[in-house]
Amino acid sequence: MEDILKEKVVKKFRNLFGADPEFVIFAPGRVNLIGEHTDYSDGFVLPFAINLGIVLAFSPTNNDQIDIHAIDFDQLFSQKISKNSKGPADWTAYIKGVIWALKNQIVQPKGFQGVVAGNMPIGAGLSSSAALEVAAAKAFCISSDVDLSNTELAKICQRAEREWVSVNVGIMDQLISTCGKQGQAVKLDCRTLESKYIPIPDGICFVVLDTSTRRELSQSAYNTRHEEIELAAQFLKVPALRDASLTMLTKEKVKIPSKIYRRARHVISENDRVHTFVNAMKDYDLHKMGHLLNESHTSLRDDFEVSSEELNVIVDISKAQPGAYGARMAGAGFGGCALAMVDEHFLDVFIRNVHHEYQMNTNFEPHIFSVESSDGVHLVHS
Repeated sequence: MEDILKEKVVKKFRNLFGADPEFVIFAPGRVNLIGEHTDYSDGFVLPFAINLGIVLAFSPTNNDQIDIHAIDFDQLFSQKISKNSKGPADWTAYIKGVIWALKNQIVQPKGFQGVVAGNMPIGAGLSSSAALEVAAAKAFCISSDVDLSNTELAKICQRAEREWVSVNVGIMDQLISTCGKQGQAVKLDCRTLESKYIPIPDGICFVVLDTSTRRELSQSAYNTRHEEIELAAQFLKVPALRDASLTMLTKEKVKIPSKIYRRARHVISENDRVHTFVNAMKDYDLHKMGHLLNESHTSLRDDFEVSSEELNVIVDISKAQPGAYGARMAGAGFGGCALAMVDEHFLDVFIRNVHHEYQMNTNFEPHIFSVESSDGVHLVHS
């Protein structure tokens, strides 16, 4: 998939700029195996970089000008780097945000001519925005002869999205796009940014289940969840819910409003599930891994209340299929994607059955596909 996208982007670059690009970068998207809505509580997550993402072909110009054509939107973004300013809340905002954040790290990023495209469903929760940020930041670093670590690059991209684009994201999406490793998931401590590579067991496939519904009014609900989690931490007198336990929460139950209690129970139990899931991966206990995915969905649906009717339908259908170990909604919720863990020998029949049954039940046509692990941002052509 990466090679097909690369050929498409390079061909467009030749047509626009009359030469081959000097560099081609691939920045992956991600799926998060488990650890949902834990990152903004300093918690734990377990993502892996996937073989879908953003390809950016470019040639440095050694000047103040940037010209990037986005194939997916058929738009050319051109500006002087020194004239960076807020504009439309579209794909160009992420590029501008990276420029702004880089200016706080290096004296002046230098420009380039580029063409960019992706092969992830937009809005499906696979972190296309983070991949775009990482690809652009890496290109600016190469053009400006600046060497940044994966963590530094991720922090710049996170800052771009939080302070320029004004989306209060955690660090997970940007960090996995920079430090992913093929065949490995990454157990990430969102407080310390300590990461550990965990081998993905053989014989299984992870399947993205795009419901073909998109999040509606989720930003206000997402911000509300932030506030509720902060309130829960105040009730428990801890800096963040990663410092709390279910025992501690149960002891304080009578003092905490029911809704806040349930929000806290999800986050605390989800952090526990991350640790247990990692141990199950190490023990090659596939059934335990699947059971934890099912538990995670139930918690997200009932305690955190971020699922949707379509997500619940596709998860229930998936769990009932031969060869399926487990499934859960993934991402912010309120629409978008779920994730299923399936025996590789049952993959084709799983996709066919779920596609048919979900469409029959909802009248939505899903987009269902398996993903493979990938390395983090890297050059694919020079």
